[in-house]
Amino acid sequence: MNSFIQLAGSSLQTFRYFSKRSLSVLQDHVCTWVIEMEGQVVAYGHLDREGEAIWLGIAVAQAARGRGLGRQMMQRLMKSAIEHKIHRVGLSVDSSNTKAIRLYEDFGFRLRSEYQSVRYYEWRSDLSVETRG
Repeated sequence: MNSFIQLAGSSLQTFRYFSKRSLSVLQDHVCTWVIEMEGQVVAYGHLDREGEAIWLGIAVAQAARGRGLGRQMMQRLMKSAIEHKIHRVGLSVDSSNTKAIRLYEDFGFRLRSEYQSVRYYEWRSDLSVETRG
């Protein structure tokens, strides 16, 4: 994971998860996925339990953007949510991150609130006919 954090570049400006947590938090995730290319972790995703809530986090290294890895990671995460019988997943995203917002909406996430420059989205299995992608 350290190598991904070093490789991530500007992706960490919008994915601040590890700026507030140690890597030991990975052991408490519902699931953690990575995508490797040429021996390097270029995409990361998780479903993280915080009390009763499940939060989705995803990041693609700056140099690997534009290759469909975000969509591929979302497919893995949403499949994992269904397999773990998770019925609600939340996420937060910077309001200016329009590509990520479009991706999340494509997977059935719906805007629940916005505070300052952050949007909060939720996916519910009872509202999603199927996991898109």
